[in-house]
Amino acid sequence: MLELKRALAARLQDMRVRIEIPDANTVLFRSIPLSPSFFNKVRANLLIKRQQEGMPFLVCVDADLAYRGADPTLSRAFAGPQK
Repeated sequence: MLELKRALAARLQDMRVRIEIPDANTVLFRSIPLSPSFFNKVRANLLIKRQQEGMPFLVCVDADLAYRGADPTLSRAFAGPQK
């Protein structure tokens, strides 16, 4: 598992992704590269957060990030609120 963590950290560093871990319940990935074939931006941020230990994590992305691909599950995940 430690080797996997090292490999992932090295890969993210190669992609120039900045990682911030302000506390035990929060991880922020800044400037994640994206494919312009599937998204409207070339880089985005990802926040993984939970309120406290034992609670589920919530995953958030930039509010203006739009998915352009054909995967129906991802399309639903990026859909705005129903009016």
